[in-house]
Amino acid sequence: MHPHTLVIVNQSTGALTIDVCNAFVGKYKTIYLICGRVSEDSVPLHPSIKVLNIVPYQKGSIFKRIKTWGQGSLQMKRVLKNIEGPKDVLYFTNPPMSYLWADKFQDRFGIVEYDLYPDALLNIHCPKLIVNWWSKRNKAIFAKSCGIITLSDGMKRQVAQYCSPDIISVIPNWSTFGKPEFVAENENPFIKSLGLEGKFIVMYSGNIGYTHNVETLVGVAHEMKDDPRVVFLIIGEGGKKAALQEMADNLGLKNVIFHTYLPFDEIKYSMNAASLGVVTLTPETANVSVPSKTYNYLGYGLPILNIAPPNTEVGAILDKYECGASYRPDDIKGIAEFIRQCSQDSHYMSNLKTNTLTAGQDFTSANAKEYVKIFD
Repeated sequence: MHPHTLVIVNQSTGALTIDVCNAFVGKYKTIYLICGRVSEDSVPLHPSIKVLNIVPYQKGSIFKRIKTWGQGSLQMKRVLKNIEGPKDVLYFTNPPMSYLWADKFQDRFGIVEYDLYPDALLNIHCPKLIVNWWSKRNKAIFAKSCGIITLSDGMKRQVAQYCSPDIISVIPNWSTFGKPEFVAENENPFIKSLGLEGKFIVMYSGNIGYTHNVETLVGVAHEMKDDPRVVFLIIGEGGKKAALQEMADNLGLKNVIFHTYLPFDEIKYSMNAASLGVVTLTPETANVSVPSKTYNYLGYGLPILNIAPPNTEVGAILDKYECGASYRPDDIKGIAEFIRQCSQDSHYMSNLKTNTLTAGQDFTSANAKEYVKIFD
C-alpha cells in the first residue's frame, strides 16, 4: 500500500525528470520535488507537484560541481527530514551522493542510477579509501531499496556488482523534445541562413568538451574535402571548440561549419536540417552511457553515426534497429565511406530513416510510466 506522500529528488530537473514526476500524479495525495531548478522547456511540471528548492547544480568548473553537489546533498537531507509522515522517496543520482543516507530514514525508497559511483571515480584516481567506503554503502543501501532503475543493460551489469540483478529494472530514456516537429527543407530558416540548401549535413550537436571526441569529425571532413555536397555542422560550446576551429582553419576546410547552441524553440530546425546525427563516446563511458542526443535523433528519424569503441550501448541500439552505424574514432576512411554511401544511395538512406523512426517509437515519454512500478 502506498503512503500518501512521494518525494522525488533530483538536483537538475529537466524534461525527463518532469515526465517521471508527472507519471506519478494521481498515485499519491502529495508529491514533492526537491531540486535546484526546473527547466520546463517542452513539458510543464504538473501544477499539483510541490517544488522544494535547494542550491542549483553548477558545472562551470570542477570546483563548482563538487561544491554544489556537496551543498545540494546536505540540503536534500535537511529538507527530507522536515517532510513529516511516511513517504516513498525516489532518488536520482544527481548529485551522486543524493541517496547515501537513504537507509537511515524510515521511508521506502528507490534509486535511479544515471551515473554509477564510486565507479566513475576510478577514472580520476580517487583514493581507495573513498572508493571502498562508497562501495560498501552501495551494497548496504541497494539491498534495502524497493528497486534500482538503470538506463541500459550495460549499466545494469555494473550495478549488479552491488546487489541482486532481480531488483534492477532497465528503463531507457527518451527524447527531451516531446513530440517532434517536422519542417520541410524549403521552409527551414536554419538551412537558409547557412546557405545549406541541397547539402548532405552531418551534424554533431552538444558539448564540445575535452572528453568529447569531436576532432574525429574534422579528420573525416578533411578526408571528404573534395565532396562538394557533404557538410559537417558542429553545434555547441566547450573547452575544445577553439582548438577544433583552429584545426579546421589550418587544414583549409570549407566543409566544416561551427555554430553556437540554438534556443530551445529553434532546435527543431537544426534537427530537421541534419541528414546524419553524430554521437561520440569515450572508452570510459562507452559501455554504460547513452547520450541524450541519441534519443533526440531517433525521435526525429535521424540516422546515427556512432563514433566510439566497440560494443557500446548506442551501437547495440543501432544494430537492433538497423538505424545507423558505429566506427572506431581512428577509422577515418570507414566513417567517410559510410557517409558517402548515405549521401549517394537514396534507397539505403530511405531505409535508415524508416528504421530510425521505428526505433524512436520505443523511446518516448511513455517510458516514464514504467517508473511508477518501482513502488508497486
